[in-house]
Amino acid sequence: NIELEKAYGYFKIVVRPWAEVLIDGQNVGTTPINDSIKLLTGPHSLKLENSKYPAIEDEIFISEEEVLRKFYSF
Repeated sequence: NIELEKAYGYFKIVVRPWAEVLIDGQNVGTTPINDSIKLLTGPHSLKLENSKYPAIEDEIFISEEEVLRKFYSF
């Protein structure tokens, strides 16, 4: 029985002016988020919510041991 070790990468996000950040439907915080977010490698759905603007939806892809940096503006 072989158990594979899970692979992780990191996501660093900046949003102007601010947003609630949801990854795969889970709220991970409100920007600014100072730390990188640790995620399993592969595709993830991203939703940014700010009550004054329409939501932004995107798909991100996390690579092993890399930091994906993204900037969004409402």
